[in-house]
Amino acid sequence: MLDAKARKLIDPVTKSIARFFIKLNFTPDFFTALGAIAAVATMFLIADGHFRWAVIGVLLSGLPDLIDGAIARETETTSLKGALVDSVTDRITDALIFSGAIYYFSADRDWQLMVSIAALISSLMVSYVRARAEGLGLKASGGIMERAERLIVFGLGLLFLQLEWALLIITIGGLLTVGLRSFRGTIAANRAEGVETKSTLRQIKREESKNNRIQLYQEAVDKISENNDVTRHIKFSLWSASFGNEEKFNEKAKKLITKYEKD
Repeated sequence: MLDAKARKLIDPVTKSIARFFIKLNFTPDFFTALGAIAAVATMFLIADGHFRWAVIGVLLSGLPDLIDGAIARETETTSLKGALVDSVTDRITDALIFSGAIYYFSADRDWQLMVSIAALISSLMVSYVRARAEGLGLKASGGIMERAERLIVFGLGLLFLQLEWALLIITIGGLLTVGLRSFRGTIAANRAEGVETKSTLRQIKREESKNNRIQLYQEAVDKISENNDVTRHIKFSLWSASFGNEEKFNEKAKKLITKYEKD
């Protein structure tokens, strides 16, 4: 509720700021990344007890979240992909900042604690990316560290008394899974909104090539059918060529068309 009311008050300000940065050719993705980088720095500041400096970090990690959306709306580049990336980055930012506080107030500030926090964050993000993508009507599943894998690795760590290394594996695998799911989600978003990837463009090119051959074949057959002197052998030869070399077919079809146009 507070967020909705606050946005109404600051929207005019963010629009003005967005228009300024649009003139400088800044993109929404730049500010999304800036917020994430600021959150990492803020986490370390909080963990070391530099609370006042951390206030600046919190602001720097939060303000870009307002500006990136404003730029996207002003430039009319809002998309499912942007919504997915923005939501995932917001969750990572929140987790990083609170992780710094957890570390600071812990009794033993060692690497095992940080790995535990990182494992928790990566595990939550694996599920969140999929849930958020599915909420947008996209598919973003799979990965090397889903729930079953996490439980297996965790159980092995307990069994062999190597829990910290198990948590490290869960963290790395979880981050890779988050990256993979985010990538799949952005690809699905691009396809849903008609943004063509290289593979899609190649498929379109093949389809256009096939359609061109069919059209030329049909034109040739139409001309040929007007002349009763053409044998079935020529028609069969032309048909065969349509499934073979494209240049050869085009040459054959155009020659036949030209020939029977003269006739």
